[in-house]
Amino acid sequence: METAMSYPLEPITSVSSTSLSASYFILASPDAEVGEVELILRRKLAERQTAPTPIYSANAIDQDYLGKQKIFDAVKDLYLSNNPRNRQVADRLISLHRDALTEDEHVDPDSIPQFAKFFLTYSDVGLPKITLTPDGTLRARWLHGYGDFIAIEFTGKPLAKVVAEIPRERETARYFFSELIESVAPVASSLGASFA
Repeated sequence: METAMSYPLEPITSVSSTSLSASYFILASPDAEVGEVELILRRKLAERQTAPTPIYSANAIDQDYLGKQKIFDAVKDLYLSNNPRNRQVADRLISLHRDALTEDEHVDPDSIPQFAKFFLTYSDVGLPKITLTPDGTLRARWLHGYGDFIAIEFTGKPLAKVVAEIPRERETARYFFSELIESVAPVASSLGASFA
């Protein structure tokens, strides 16, 4: 008879190492099914959402805490979306956050929800290279070769910045524009950009 042991749930606890005070541990056997683990995670997240939240005055809210909360919420939403690509995106977001902390930099908290919303909205776009810009905003790039790419910078403002190079008959078309996050993929696709 195998005994149950407590194992840390890596994708969520990795955020909590420096950014959240809560840690989640699951009680499961080493060969637990993914569905069982996900069910436990959903229950724990539901408990966390229904727990009373302390109310602070506007001056007392720690902006760093709010940024970390946005990262946690984005990772949670990406993980619970049941899209394997979104889990990879969440892992990269965690990694960028860790790297930023190590290098005494930051991820722009306003960039995070816009970034997560894009991937949650467009489930058919491929996995991009995800980087942090010098000013802390998130950038996703789909590279297809020389003169063939699209990049989106998630500014956290209503308009995201887009740069694209799209091959044409012996030339390369270059595009630089800003667009509402809800319209970025359709507009870029209409120009011939690929999110594969």
